[in-house]
Amino acid sequence: MLRIVGGHLALDLANTATADQEFLPGLPAVLAWAQRVEVLTEAEAEQVERSPGDTFAEVLRLRALVGETLAGRRLDTLTARWAEAIGRSELRPADPGATLVVGRDPETMLGDRLTVALVDLLQHADLAKLRTCPPEEGGCGFLFLDRSRNRSRRWCSMDDCGTNVKVKRLTERRRSAAESRKRR
Repeated sequence: MLRIVGGHLALDLANTATADQEFLPGLPAVLAWAQRVEVLTEAEAEQVERSPGDTFAEVLRLRALVGETLAGRRLDTLTARWAEAIGRSELRPADPGATLVVGRDPETMLGDRLTVALVDLLQHADLAKLRTCPPEEGGCGFLFLDRSRNRSRRWCSMDDCGTNVKVKRLTERRRSAAESRKRR
């Protein structure tokens, strides 16, 4: 099962594919993921399923755009997409102030919400805390925000990648120690 470890919706979107695994192979998987990360309610997912439009392709385009915009590229594409999303949004009265309701049309709802999330990441997240779980050391390659006190978090999750790598290292140390004892 796909782990949700990014610390921000846009990073969790980016983490839905790795070099060797695709976690969103079709619209049903996209809708299940969207409910899991609470960007769509069950009722909204059913609406999207009935009128999907270009939802699946748009989610994949936005996923690719996460990495591009984090690298400072294709901001013009994101700006245009964001303007469209905001144009389809609405401010509703709330106490106090107002609430921005993004994505009212099932055909564009998910894409609009993910677009606004990506803009939020670029505007408000402390990107100095952005890390990649190190695949060269046995990690998964997922992106995450390091919110640890001393900013030294190495793994996306100690429960998964961190533990797996530590167990592997311990096994290697024990094997090496056993082999050196045999040679004596």
